[in-house]
Amino acid sequence: MAQRLNSGDGQALALRCDVANRKQVAALDAMIAGRVGLELENALRLEAAAQAGCMETADFKEGYRAFVEKRSPVFNRS
Repeated sequence: MAQRLNSGDGQALALRCDVANRKQVAALDAMIAGRVGLELENALRLEAAAQAGCMETADFKEGYRAFVEKRSPVFNRS
């Protein structure tokens, strides 16, 4: 995606980070500190928090268990 944006009129930087890994998030935070605007820094933090929150839901946990057990997930649709 970054490559496509950079080939046009946009500018992008692709970074890999496991948002569930606090050390990786901290390393990414340290790397971008002072290099990019505060808006992007805040967006990354909010996205990491949102994704971490999703991982706490029952549906995410069921989906992960189903993946590990190689079965179809059964979600509670109440």
